Amino acid sequence: MLDNIVNSSTPTVLDSPSVARWFFDSYATMLQRQMIRCAWNTARSHCALSLNGGFGLRTLTTATQPSETHKPRVAVVGAGPSGLYVSHFLLKEMDVAIDVFDRFPVPYGLVRYGVAPDHPEVKNCIATFETVFDAPDSRFFGHVSVGDNGDISVAELQKHYDAVVLSYGASQYRHLPQLQDGLANVAHARDFVGWYNGHPHHRTCPIDLENTRSCIIIGQGNVSLDCTRMMVADRERLQNTDIIETAEKMLTSSPLETVHVVGRRGALEAAWTIKELRELTRLPGVSTCLAQPYSLTQDETAFLKDNRPLRRKTEVLLKQPICTENQPSASIDSGSRANRTVQFHFQLSPKQLIESTQNPGHVAGVEFDVMELQGELGKRRAVPTGRTEKILCDAVLLSVGYKGEAISSNVPFNNGQGTIQHDGTGRVEDNLYCSGWIKTGPTGVIVSTMNDAHGVAKAIVADWKQRGPRTSKETTTQLEQILAELQKKTRIVTFSDFKKIEAMERELGKKHGKAAVKFVDVASMLETCAQD
Repeated sequence: MLDNIVNSSTPTVLDSPSVARWFFDSYATMLQRQMIRCAWNTARSHCALSLNGGFGLRTLTTATQPSETHKPRVAVVGAGPSGLYVSHFLLKEMDVAIDVFDRFPVPYGLVRYGVAPDHPEVKNCIATFETVFDAPDSRFFGHVSVGDNGDISVAELQKHYDAVVLSYGASQYRHLPQLQDGLANVAHARDFVGWYNGHPHHRTCPIDLENTRSCIIIGQGNVSLDCTRMMVADRERLQNTDIIETAEKMLTSSPLETVHVVGRRGALEAAWTIKELRELTRLPGVSTCLAQPYSLTQDETAFLKDNRPLRRKTEVLLKQPICTENQPSASIDSGSRANRTVQFHFQLSPKQLIESTQNPGHVAGVEFDVMELQGELGKRRAVPTGRTEKILCDAVLLSVGYKGEAISSNVPFNNGQGTIQHDGTGRVEDNLYCSGWIKTGPTGVIVSTMNDAHGVAKAIVADWKQRGPRTSKETTTQLEQILAELQKKTRIVTFSDFKKIEAMERELGKKHGKAAVKFVDVASMLETCAQD
């Protein structure tokens, strides 16, 4: 009997109060009430969606639509950590209906496409994100773009939701004009990270690894260390992760010997975390060293005394030996990859690229301005000394930050910073909010993103209590009509659809001895969604 109810294609069976009461009374003596509640939830989720067949869209029935009793309706644009943490905190604070929109068929944003494959523990936050979509009035609208040139505009969302949260991240990279010479083998770290993580927009490696023995990475944040680690890690470290298989083969078979990690300020200003730095210094087969002797001044020592986290990070760095001209790079045995060296350079600012004379059109190195540090500790500026220094290489990666882009001409935007203008908390205007990197810029780690999201959620709750609802039964009906029309134009991916994608990726992973084998193109994802 229970199986018949669970597999029923009629979504109204369990929505009837009388049937619901009968359901509980009939099985109370056979099962514990907790087990019945689980069965109830399972049945509702099965009955919520009915498939029209093929690539036809799943019909959104009354079981997936928000309750008729008015509650706040919130639209979240961006299914990455920030947007899902905002949703998570809202669900803890109030009874709310949440619709999450994302341009990709899969959620989780940078957790899927930014976190390094050898850091699976960082992805544990996915368990929290899944609870958002477990809520009865939460929905995922994947493969739906929002904005002036998207499937639905921000203005339309504002009209039909009590609150709209823009949390779509910082997808563009910052440019260094002096390095835009169009030489081959010069790329942005974002493209490199996207490639080894299987991002649909980065299907090929942006640099020629097969002919790269030396690489310069400009920037000293966690992304630069992620790229460095991926370049020098051995096969044992990567083989069981969800790294793209072609990336694993290319990275672990490349002739790379040296990576230069270069920053324009000093050791105290490096933005990486101690965890990332320490991890790099302990990789097997990898030597880390300082390109120049680095001694702390009395003022720096005194400054570090009152800043324990920075002191510990600096101590790890300064324990590294000074690089020598004959830094070991030969293979210990013929069957292993050559030892790799990572050199840390400070107070060097890129001035121009050096073109190869033997291979015109390709990069052969970078000329740097040698900098000196001026100003108060903690706020020091790097100023050119007039001297220059050259470092030769076969490839260059620019890891100098990300920036967001405007998706709506009606949303106030700071083009210089690449962020949405707001009141400091995340309020933009009326019922519009922002969170995450599109609010703060590309700073911090998952924990800081979570804290920022909590503040934005609190603001939404406070405003709801003060203002009350903006939407009505009429606007709710209009919204469902808009979404129904949208279903006819694009293949919307629900969270249930995504779970099909995830299950298939994990199944493929088992066959290849990996955590998962990601789909790297949207078409394959949509095809998987259509399978029964």
